[in-house]
Amino acid sequence: MVKDTPLHDESVEILHKLIHHLKTPLSTIRMAVSNIKYLVREHIEQQEIQAEYEDILLDADKAVENIAHTVTEIQNLLTYSKSVENDLELPQIIHKLKQLIIKEGFSVIIHYDETFQPYMRWIGFDLVSVLFSLIRYFPRANGASLVLSIQPGKQDTVPDAGSKYIRFRLAAKTDTDYAVSDAYFEENLGLLIAKWILGQQDILLHYNKSAREADVYFDLPLHERE
Repeated sequence: MVKDTPLHDESVEILHKLIHHLKTPLSTIRMAVSNIKYLVREHIEQQEIQAEYEDILLDADKAVENIAHTVTEIQNLLTYSKSVENDLELPQIIHKLKQLIIKEGFSVIIHYDETFQPYMRWIGFDLVSVLFSLIRYFPRANGASLVLSIQPGKQDTVPDAGSKYIRFRLAAKTDTDYAVSDAYFEENLGLLIAKWILGQQDILLHYNKSAREADVYFDLPLHERE
């Protein structure tokens, strides 16, 4: 018997099932890579050949982990309640973000005024996840640091209090034209995740690009403290 469910709900259910089907082969591939690493260490004595195989396996390991991370992110997006509303404190956001950056071994410089204490309301999926998704998948050249700047702003064309916002801007040096092409900004996983989450609150994700530099930013409206 076919369940009579709304098309949107059925589509979400299908995505959950597809994600479930992805997890088993990912676990198998991860185990296979681990076993091959063991065999290489135990049975290949030539250090040069061993190092070559280990480099290949390291790339495979990273690819598997990236896929696993993507699957987890998509699952989180599908299950997280979009009705949960939180009041956000900037120091807490930065502290949480720094912990993730250190854990993953990324190089990110964060610029913000510690005296700036904005009052933000956020509905739905974690704001830190937006920022970290952008950081994780952002292009960079020769290991150069990403720069995250957090600044207050005001739209002069809208004079009321609602025009105040806080801008989160992520910028980086790049070394290829492709890395900052329109295709990159349309297909990059981190940007797609961020666009999904921000879109729940009608917040746009903007980008600028050149042959050697790229940046993305979004503006989060501020509220008066009650």
